[in-house]
Amino acid sequence: MFAVNEQIAGIILAAGGSRRFGKPKQLLQWNGQPLIRHVVIAAMKAGLSPVEVVVGASAQEIVITLSDLPVRIVNNPDWMTGLSSSIRAGVSDLPKEVGGVIFLNADQPQISPVLVRSLIDAHQGTLGPIIAPQINGQRGNPVLFDIRTFPDLLSLKEDMGGRVLFSHYPVRWISWNDPNQLMDIDTPEDFQKFMNIYNN
Repeated sequence: MFAVNEQIAGIILAAGGSRRFGKPKQLLQWNGQPLIRHVVIAAMKAGLSPVEVVVGASAQEIVITLSDLPVRIVNNPDWMTGLSSSIRAGVSDLPKEVGGVIFLNADQPQISPVLVRSLIDAHQGTLGPIIAPQINGQRGNPVLFDIRTFPDLLSLKEDMGGRVLFSHYPVRWISWNDPNQLMDIDTPEDFQKFMNIYNN
């Protein structure tokens, strides 16, 4: 039996080496703060607890950047082996009382706390194993995974992400109308586009 008030954690995936960008994109400045801080603050505003940050490349700089925030730092020494290693590291570190987790990307600082909260509310109402936003017909981020999916998350390999579980579990879709929530920042050109949208 799953309780409707189970604690939902946030795992921010911030271990990547930003190879396509050429420097740590987690530390790029926007509105006076590094991108990673915007994501952490959005997670906290939405009520996620605990908020974990999985670090690998640029770990020391990210830890310093977040030193004044109440986050759990999870070190992933295997970050170069692919995304799945960060997912496994984060899920393995979750407290036992956690009933689900929302994964957030460090390169999506525009993420809306209201969207995150909507995922939590939908989970409380349905107890579905996966809750995900749908934006203009496209799958979006972040995504909530119920505790029932944790064994499969811990079995992911190499660059597999949580989306491979979509074919194994029913997905509850949340319609969302902001297409900018689909943006992520992989290249300097992406960052310039992001700045043009959000600084105007």
